[in-house]
Parts: sequence; C-alpha cells; structure tokens
Amino acid sequence: MGSKRTNLPAIASKVPDRTKRESRVKRFSRWMQNERINAEIYFLPYAEVLLGSLVAHGILLLAMDGSEVGRKCKALMVSVIYRKRALPIAWIVVQGNKGHFPEEIHVQLVEQVHAMMPEEADVVFLGDGEFDGITLPGHCGPLRVAIRLPHSQEHETGSRRRYAACFRYFGDGSSSL
Repeated sequence: MGSKRTNLPAIASKVPDRTKRESRVKRFSRWMQNERINAEIYFLPYAEVLLGSLVAHGILLLAMDGSEVGRKCKALMVSVIYRKRALPIAWIVVQGNKGHFPEEIHVQLVEQVHAMMPEEADVVFLGDGEFDGITLPGHCGPLRVAIRLPHSQEHETGSRRRYAACFRYFGDGSSSL
C-alpha cells in the first residue's frame, strides 16, 4: 500500500532492504510466475484478517469492478473501500478483450467473497454498470438487491459514477435498503 501503485518497480521502491531495486523487481517477478504460488495460500489469509479487523469499524463497503489487465486479459475484482482506497480482496482474471463479463463470472466472484465475510459483518456491496444480471441476487445467499440505478437514470441525475446495483447484508442475516 505504501507505493500506491501495483507495478513491480513502484512496489520494489518501497521495500526496506539493502538490495538494489532492480534485484527486488526480478525477485518479485519470479515469485509471481511461480506456479506453486497461489492466492488461496498467500493472499486469502491476509484478506480474511483485513476484513475481520475492518468489521470493528462498522459497515464494510465492497465495490466490484472490471478492468483490462496485461495483454488481452481482463480482471473482475472486489475491493473493500477503506480511507478512500480500494483494497482488493478477490478477483478473477480471464482472457478476452475489453467488455462486460458474463454473469456467471460475477456470480462466481460474489460467492467467493461471501465465503470470506466474517459472520458479524454488515456489508454494502456496490457494482458498476455491467453488474446488472437478473440471476445474480439469487446466488448471493442472504444478500438482497437494495438499490438498482438503471443506465437511463444515470444520465438524468447527471451522476458521473455508474453504480448500477447495491447489495446490503447484515451479519444477522437480514437485509435492508
């Protein structure tokens, strides 16, 4: 988080060791390319601890968004919003050109995130314009659609943000607007 960027040179510049920055970049690159390294082992435990600690601060604000990454790949990511930063907690990367993700990918990612939520968590879940499938709410367990902003209303309200759906879930199993 210290580098505020996700490229390896920026991350390497914030690591406090005595090796050269380029050596750190190469080391990080080799680590990421290692097939034995996966998110479930090296990332998920930290994401779960992060969510557990943020629950004490109140409602968790989660945002789902898709973006292009790498060469002809795109990622669908869920982040927890904390102090004006989006901290990624889960993602799915697929090959493909720019465009919307199929609803099945949204469902898969929401189920993955739902499984890591602390039981006592109160959650507000935001999605952008592509997050508008009709079967998605049925796959979210106790999550229920609370707000849906159709694209036509976006333009009428003059909103620059394109949040199309919002789910709100309370740890006790209830849902609310």
